Amino acid sequence: MSSTKHKPNPFGMIVLVTVVLGLTTLLRMLANDSKLILHLFYLPIACGGLFLGRTRTIILAVIAACSVVLVQTESLWLGTSSGSVVYVGVYPNFHALLHTGIWSLTLLLTATIIGTLSDEWLRTLNRLQESHRVDTMRDSLTKIANRRAFEMELVSRVADWEQQGIPVGLLLVDVDHFKRFNDTYGHQAGDAILQQVAETLKSSMRDIDIVARYGGEEFAIVLTSTSVEKAKLAGERVRSVIEQRRFNYEGLNLRLTVSVGMSHSLPKDTMSTLIERADAALYQAKHDGRDQVRLAA
Repeated sequence: MSSTKHKPNPFGMIVLVTVVLGLTTLLRMLANDSKLILHLFYLPIACGGLFLGRTRTIILAVIAACSVVLVQTESLWLGTSSGSVVYVGVYPNFHALLHTGIWSLTLLLTATIIGTLSDEWLRTLNRLQESHRVDTMRDSLTKIANRRAFEMELVSRVADWEQQGIPVGLLLVDVDHFKRFNDTYGHQAGDAILQQVAETLKSSMRDIDIVARYGGEEFAIVLTSTSVEKAKLAGERVRSVIEQRRFNYEGLNLRLTVSVGMSHSLPKDTMSTLIERADAALYQAKHDGRDQVRLAA
């Protein structure tokens, strides 16, 4: 499942570079107001630094500084500095250049500080986005994938089957007699057992498979790139590990069984048809006495 990260906008960089070059042109045209225009350069640098990140902000500041230095140098050697005529000779007046140099260093320092803060802000934003994404795709009780995540994954796997011929299997796993268990031991015990069942299912599958809570005491497992024979083995493995495990709750060692319905990709299959056939197979497993694995016709 992919995640989306907040990244600096290249279009914003282009806009700000254009603004900087525009200010440079204005500086060249209006030498009398050069100090005022120099200060205006801080605006795009400061604003850009808030969302461009440190590296791009420093690049923007360097572009601004180089542009201004070139304009000021041209102005000096042509005999004009800050609106005043100076002597063009061996020792021209470099006070304006000195002022520009100090201004450039200050601009670069400002860009570095703002850009660094921007990087930290972007990292924090990305962490929050990732945390939110995980929360919306994870079941709050069992901490495995929820139904939404399962459906998104299954749609993706079906698309791989249609476009690339990569087979996909689906297991629907239902805890047998769970209502009776809840009535006997209470809902807190039921929640604890569901957490342990989820952990057991997750540990018995491959990393590329998706184990999700489908709803209530029912779980769904998406088997990626799996043949029918391997899907059958996976279904039997699920049934067996649950049957053999003893589930602990407040000193009690409790035994559970599960019924498993399985479907495997067929031509023109969709997410809905895979689920429907697996659900029908699960119903058959329960009808046949539970603690069974059944493959959809």
